[in-house]
Amino acid sequence: MEQKKLMKRFVVALVKYERPVESVHHAVSLSDGLLRLTPGDRVFIKPNIVFWTQHAPFVKERRIFQT
Repeated sequence: MEQKKLMKRFVVALVKYERPVESVHHAVSLSDGLLRLTPGDRVFIKPNIVFWTQHAPFVKERRIFQT
């Protein structure tokens, strides 16, 4: 029970990428982005971008690999 008191909760937003500025603005708005920020706060924006070259096929299905 003591551990629950120490945990912080974070607000996140998942947004489908459509246009650079608008997509980021939408995600920040959904998470009530700038309302609770105070000087010194840190913000992490993590884009999940997949880039693949033609040298190898892109794996489109979920698999568990064991080595």
